[in-house]
Parts: sequence; structure tokens; C-alpha cells
Amino acid sequence: MSLPVLTRLIPIVLVFGAASCASATGGTATVSLASGAVPDSLTSTSVPATVASAPGPTQDRAADTSRAEGALLLLGDLPGPGWAAKQQLSEPSLDEITVDCGPVTARLKEAKKLLDEAPLVRSPRFSPGQGVELQQTIAVLPAERNANRVVEIYRDPAVPECLGKIAANDLGEGASAEGIVVSGPPVVEPFVVITDADDTVGFQTTLPVRVQGQDRFITVIQLDIRAGRAISELLLTSIGKPTAEEMQSLAVPAIKRMAEAFGQP
Repeated sequence: MSLPVLTRLIPIVLVFGAASCASATGGTATVSLASGAVPDSLTSTSVPATVASAPGPTQDRAADTSRAEGALLLLGDLPGPGWAAKQQLSEPSLDEITVDCGPVTARLKEAKKLLDEAPLVRSPRFSPGQGVELQQTIAVLPAERNANRVVEIYRDPAVPECLGKIAANDLGEGASAEGIVVSGPPVVEPFVVITDADDTVGFQTTLPVRVQGQDRFITVIQLDIRAGRAISELLLTSIGKPTAEEMQSLAVPAIKRMAEAFGQP
């Protein structure tokens, strides 16, 4: 699932820029989330931005927004040294779903509509350098059944194929100007972490590419965590493939914060 970013990868150009500075070797890059030089541009923090939409009949949007902001990951939650936060360039928003995936597109748009109507907060973009970025988004829906419906939609077996199309489409937009060429079809598979959250759904999308004549691949991991009527998405974009243990180390503090803010059913 991808809360506000079904049709937006975290800026790929920035990721490639960090990676090309960090490594001049060919082949597959090895990603370490806990180490690496941090570019000077990734040294500022920001207060999470929020988007307001039409109020629901019973939801206390101000209170839910405050709780969601309190559940966002902080720089000190991230494992290992070297992480820095980059300021938001704009307020979080939900992108349009422009890829035609047949019947699944209508279901994705249904999920988007539910999320459009929810208070939404987003963290800064975190990076330890070397072509890795992490961002978290939290939406608080008016009722638990709405959050359950969003998760149910993204458990549809047809969703992974559609996510692959979306990822390939997004990367293709403007990628050629940066010397990036998609060299093969995307591969999308479930991504599972051990969690005691109410519900989770995750996907790993891998895109083979050529960058400045070198073979690489981009990995995008989307992990969505439901606690009560709130949904948190962790979106990790990297050159290479993070290990399950590394993603688990990012999920644990996110799950803890969600449980503290929104509790268990």
C-alpha cells in the first residue's frame, strides 16, 4: 500500500545523486542503513506539515492531527549513526492514480478517497547517505472500519502488479534527463516484518536500471502499519537492497509510536 505516494517515488534523482557520489564501482550496490557519508544538504530538520480536508461528521481533526504528529518518527528513533533529516519542500498531498490497472484501479481510487478525507502528516525525509531515503506518512481515518478497508484493498492479489507499473511509470518520467534508463521489468513481491501491530501490509518493488553506463537497481519498500483507525506508511527508497533486518529496525520504533498514540483495538 502507499498512502500518499502511490504515484510518487521519493525523489529518485536525489537518491541517485547521493549514490553516485558514494560509489564509483559497477554492479549491485550494498546498502547499509546505519552508515555512510551524509550530504550537506541533508542536515536540517522540519516540523511535519499537515493537509486539512473537509471535516467528517464526528472526527476531531485537530486532536487526530496532533496525535499523528506525536506518532511520527524522530531522528533519534533511527538505528545507528549518520542519519540526517531534510526539510519538507511542500505540504503532503495525495497524488492522482494515473496508471490503468483495470479493475484494481477503481479499488485503489477508493482507498485514495478514504485517505483524501483524513488528516495527514508526514515526516521529513531521513537519509544516512549513500542513496538511501526514508519517509513516514500517517493518516487518521474517522473510523476503524475505514482503515480496515484501506488495508483490505491493498491485500488484493492484483495490487503488486499494479504497483510495479506505477513504479516503472514514475521512474520513466524525467529519468532519461538524468542518464537513468530502466533496463528491465519491475519485480514486486510481498515484504513481511515481524510485528505486533494491529495489521501490516508491505511490498518490495525492485527496478533494474542503468546509471551512467553502470548496472544498478532501485528498491522501494512500502510498509503500512495500522493501529486502530490510523495508518502509518514507511517508504524506503534505496540503491541496492536493504536487508529484512534493517527494515525491521526501522519498523520497530514506528510500531511503538503508533501503538502509544492510537493503542490496540
